[in-house]
Amino acid sequence: MSLDFSNRSDPKDYFEILAPINARYQSPVSPLGVQMGPRSGGVAIPDDELEVLSDYASWTNAPQFDSPGRSGYVKRNAPLRAGDTSIYGYKLKGIGNFNGKTRTITPPKSDSYQPVMGTRDNAGNISDELPVILIHMGIAENGTLYPVLDPPKPVGGLSSGRGQREFSNAAKLYKAGVPACLPIAWGRYPELQWQGQPIEFVILGMPSDINERLGAYFEPDTSNGRFEVGQEMRSLIASRFDVYDPRNPGEPLIRIASDMGRNIGGLLRSAHEAGVARFASHTGNFSLMPNKRGLLLHDLDSSVELDSLSPQARALTMTRDIESAIFGFTHSLTHANVYWIVNNPERFLKFNPIKALLKGYFRDDVDEVEIDRASGRIVDMVIQLIKVRTERPSVNDQSMWMAYATANLVPLCLSEVFRLYEKSALNQQNKLPYGSAEFEVHFQRFTRQSEEMFMRRHAEIMAQRR
Repeated sequence: MSLDFSNRSDPKDYFEILAPINARYQSPVSPLGVQMGPRSGGVAIPDDELEVLSDYASWTNAPQFDSPGRSGYVKRNAPLRAGDTSIYGYKLKGIGNFNGKTRTITPPKSDSYQPVMGTRDNAGNISDELPVILIHMGIAENGTLYPVLDPPKPVGGLSSGRGQREFSNAAKLYKAGVPACLPIAWGRYPELQWQGQPIEFVILGMPSDINERLGAYFEPDTSNGRFEVGQEMRSLIASRFDVYDPRNPGEPLIRIASDMGRNIGGLLRSAHEAGVARFASHTGNFSLMPNKRGLLLHDLDSSVELDSLSPQARALTMTRDIESAIFGFTHSLTHANVYWIVNNPERFLKFNPIKALLKGYFRDDVDEVEIDRASGRIVDMVIQLIKVRTERPSVNDQSMWMAYATANLVPLCLSEVFRLYEKSALNQQNKLPYGSAEFEVHFQRFTRQSEEMFMRRHAEIMAQRR
């Protein structure tokens, strides 16, 4: 449907209107044309409330952004009861871009977005910023692994099909009772074309009043060149254990990290059972639920419906998903200096957060002895990687860490997860297409092809920067 811009509802009737943030809006001369897509399977909200959200998407009213990125956010004046859940606010993904460097907020554009990544110096400052080259593992219908270059994206918006996909995946999870952002609506900007197709957006309900992603709890503080437990984690420890003792943060920290790992594994398993593979399960794609223990899934525009894959690809996609969760969790544990703060290898191993993640996923499907063996091998590598990065890493230490982790941790995780999956009941429902030995051959070929793709893309970027 097309929107009528007369007699619109007042946002203040529904949402908390935040004080202006330190950013400058570059609003369009007139509202953007918006077409809303079918909402079958979505969560029903009052029509006038949806109208206000549509006005934000069209920039009839300037949308609220509370942090850099392509997602606006509005918090309700009071939670809205919708079916068997409550909606605390809405995320409007793909409706614009908040540039953290320039502090400008703009509507979606028909330009390509290039993510960049910088390393931090000992003072915590970003330095040495370079374009990010992401290569994903693709899985062919016959089970062959192949490299996939992360596709370009439009500035501030979702490429064609992504808004609808996020809505569809959220609807599938909602139907199965899996904690995730709630499907409200999706739409497109017919006049904003990117790669020959309209840019899309999606509106998601938030069944939690906690906005911080899980990765925020692993952001350390720095003091005199040392990394310490960050503010978000300190607050969580204090709420979980009634008090935070800065002289002894180690055991509460590793207990919470282990609990998070178990919840990541359990939520990922529930998503797979509902037929959705996460695809990128790092801590930035989870947040805490109101009880501050359970987790909530985010960012489903790149997720896939398992039923849409060939039988040969389903199980491999699930094992890759578990590996990505372990790798992303390891990155956060390392970034937060958890091992060094705990400062006790026996205690770290006792509350082994990697074992907790694997146990959360495989539950009682696999003998605990097998999980102990696999998690032991993985956590040994994790600790080795942490020591390579050092307690007070230099810029060079940090830049080397990612390459070293990718080359060593990824194949080990995939191999161990593959073997656990072979022994699980899941392998009866979605059977692996081949055994461990053949998987190793496929992975080695994938690694060589990925390296070649990376070098080609790196050379292209460097040529453009000259």
